Amino acid sequence: MTKPIEKVRIDFSFRREVFFVIVGAMVGGVLMMLPDTIYGIISQGNYHTVWIIFGHVVGVYSQYTVLAGILIHFVTALSIGIVLGVFLYKTGLLEISKPVNGLLYGLFTATVVFLFWAIPVQQFILDPETSKTLVSMNPGLTEQQVLENIHKNLVIALVQSFIRNLIFGISLGLVSSYLTIKLGKRFRCPRCNISFSRIDLMNKHLSQIHSEKIPQIRIVILGGGFGGIEALKKLQRDFENEIQVDITIVNKDNFFLFTPMLHEVVSGMIETSHIAVPIRSFCKRARFIEAEVENIDTVKKIIYLKNRVIGGRTMQNRNGNNSSEQDVDPFNHFKICYDYLLFGLGGKTNYHGNEKLKQVTFSMKSLEDANLIRSHIISTLEQADILDNNNPTEYRRKRNLLRYVIVGGGFSGVETAGEINEFVRGCIKEFYHSIDISEIEIVLVNSGPKIIPEMDERLGAFALKELRKNGVNVLLSNRVHNIQRGSIVKTNESLFVHNTIDRSPLATYYSISKENDSIDETSLYVYLGDQDNISTYTVIWTAGVTTENVLESVTLGKDRKGRLLTNEFLQVGSSENVFAVGDCASIIDPQTGLPCPPTAQHAIRQGEIAGKNIASLVKYELTQKYTLLERFDYKTRGTMATVGKRKGVGVIFGIKILGIVAWFIWRTFYLNKIPSRAHKFRVIVDWTTDTIFGRDIARLKTPVELISRSSERI
Repeated sequence: MTKPIEKVRIDFSFRREVFFVIVGAMVGGVLMMLPDTIYGIISQGNYHTVWIIFGHVVGVYSQYTVLAGILIHFVTALSIGIVLGVFLYKTGLLEISKPVNGLLYGLFTATVVFLFWAIPVQQFILDPETSKTLVSMNPGLTEQQVLENIHKNLVIALVQSFIRNLIFGISLGLVSSYLTIKLGKRFRCPRCNISFSRIDLMNKHLSQIHSEKIPQIRIVILGGGFGGIEALKKLQRDFENEIQVDITIVNKDNFFLFTPMLHEVVSGMIETSHIAVPIRSFCKRARFIEAEVENIDTVKKIIYLKNRVIGGRTMQNRNGNNSSEQDVDPFNHFKICYDYLLFGLGGKTNYHGNEKLKQVTFSMKSLEDANLIRSHIISTLEQADILDNNNPTEYRRKRNLLRYVIVGGGFSGVETAGEINEFVRGCIKEFYHSIDISEIEIVLVNSGPKIIPEMDERLGAFALKELRKNGVNVLLSNRVHNIQRGSIVKTNESLFVHNTIDRSPLATYYSISKENDSIDETSLYVYLGDQDNISTYTVIWTAGVTTENVLESVTLGKDRKGRLLTNEFLQVGSSENVFAVGDCASIIDPQTGLPCPPTAQHAIRQGEIAGKNIASLVKYELTQKYTLLERFDYKTRGTMATVGKRKGVGVIFGIKILGIVAWFIWRTFYLNKIPSRAHKFRVIVDWTTDTIFGRDIARLKTPVELISRSSERI
C-alpha cells in the first residue's frame, strides 16, 4: 500500500486579513467615485460638488472643504471595511482566500452598506445639505426647486448609489481576497506542526528536514509560564524563516495560566478558562508538547517526559478505593534531545518540610486549586445554611464551616483573603439568609510582624487596616505549627479551641464543655502555639513557593532553596547552553544585589533576555558572526495588590498609591498583560457582568465527587 502524499496545510492570519480588507476598502472608496469624477471632468461640470457636500456635512466651510469631504469619504469607507471585515472573520461566514468567496463577500458588503448606510444617510443627511449647497453654487435656483428636482430623480439617484456601492463592495472583496491569497497565508508542516510565511521555505523544510534529514539546532523550553512564553515569542520572531532551528516548548498543562487573577476565579468574578490561554495559540514556528518532566540528563542533553490520556481507565475506576495497576491509565514515557535548554518550570507550594499539610489544606497555584476552593466554599455555605443555631452541636459545626483560614501574608495570601471575604459576605447577603453575617470569620495567619513585607511599611499598614475594616481577622507573628483533623486541645476540665489576639476586635473564643460528647471530629485544627488554635473546615496554604521535584536530580548549581544559580546572562552555572528564568531560578537583581522576587514582570523580562541570548548563540553557530550577550537588568515598574472592596495598594515608578486608584491601576495593568486579545475582552465582560448582576454560586462537582457518585450507582 502506497503512502498518501502529505499536503501542506494553509493557515490564515486574522490580523493580516483584516488589514487586507482595510486596503480593499480604500481601493473601493477610490473606484466607487471614479466614474462620476471622470464624467464630471469630461463634461466640464462641477465634479467636485459631492466632495463639497461631504465637507459641509461635517461643518467645514472654507478652502479646505473639498479636502475635508474627501477625508470623510475615505474614513467612512475605512470604518465600514473594518467593521464588516471583523464581523465576517469572527463569524466565519466566508473564507476569502478563494476569489469566488471574495466576490460573494463584496456583493454582501455592497448590499449591507446600501441598505443600512447609503439610503439612511442620503435621505436624512445628504439631501438637505445638497439643496443648500446647490443653491449657493447656483443663485438662480431656489431651495424648493432643488428639493423638487431631488425627489423627482430619486429612483435614478438610488440606482446610481447602488452602482457606486456595488463597485465599492466588489473592489473591496476582490482586492482583499487577492492580497489574502498572495500574502496572508502561513504554510504548516503536516509532520511537525510548525508554519512558515513562504511556500518556498516550507518546501525547503520538507525536503531538507524530513527527506534529507539534515541536523537541526534544537531549542527546548521547559515551562509555559510568563518567562517561557516570552522567550518563545522572541525565538520565534528571530527564527521564523530559519529551517535549521527547531523550537519546542513543554508544559504539564496545554495552557498558559495568568496567575495574577487566580484569586478572582475563586470568587467566580472571572470564568476559569478566561485566564487560561492555549499555548498552541503562541506556537507558529514552534512545537508544543503537553507532558510532565521526569528527569533531565544535562550531560547527554536528554529530557525524559511522560504523559497519559485522562478520562480513560482512570475515570472508569469507580470503586472509590486505591486502584490496581490495570485500573489506571498507563503513562507514555518518551524523551527528547536538546542543544539549548531553558528552564522555566515555575514553582510549587512550599510546605516547609511538612508534606502532610498537603493532604489537609488547599494550595493556590493552579486552576484546579482555584476551582476546588470555590467549590468547597460554596459547599460550606450550603451546609451551614441548614444547621440549627439552637442545637449546640450543629451550631459548633456551623461556626467551623463558616471559618476560613488563609496561611501566608504575602501577595497571594492577602489577595485571596480579601477576595474570599468579599465573596462569602456577598453570597450570604444575596442567597444564604439563614446565616448571619457576624457568623463569618476570615482568618489570615502570618508568621511575620506585617503583611506584604515586600512593600513599603505604610502600604502594608494600609492593607492591614483595610482587611480588618472589611472583617478579616489578621493574626500577625503567629506561626502554624501543625494542622490535624479531629484533634482537640485539653486544658484542666475543659476542652476548647480558641484564638487569642488582642490586636483585632474580631478575636473570638470557642469553649466546648467536657461533658458534651458531640465534638466535631471532622473539622481541622490549626495549631498556632501552646493554646492558640483555630477550628475550621477550610485552610488555604499560601506560605511560600519552592522548586519542582524534578530539579532535585539536575546536576547543576543550586542555591539553598533548590533554585538554579545563574550568571548575569541567565546561564546556569558554567553551562553556556542552559538558561533559567522565573521561580525556578536564582537571579541576582543588579539594582538591589538580592535575588529577584518571583513576580510576573521580572519573569517576563528574564524570558526576553534569555530568548535574546539563546538566539545570539544559535546565530553564531549558523553564521559564525558573534553577537555580545545581553546582561539581565530590570528596574521594576512597581508592585501592586488588591485587598477587596475595590481597594488596593501599590508602588508605581516610585509613587505610592492607595485605595480605589491602586485597585483600578492594578486591573488596568494586569488586563494589559494578558497575552490574548480575546481573553482580555472576556475578562472585561466578566468584570462588567459581575458589577451588574453579582456573583454566581452554581457549584460544579469535583472529579472526586463524580467518581464517588458513579460508584454508588454500581
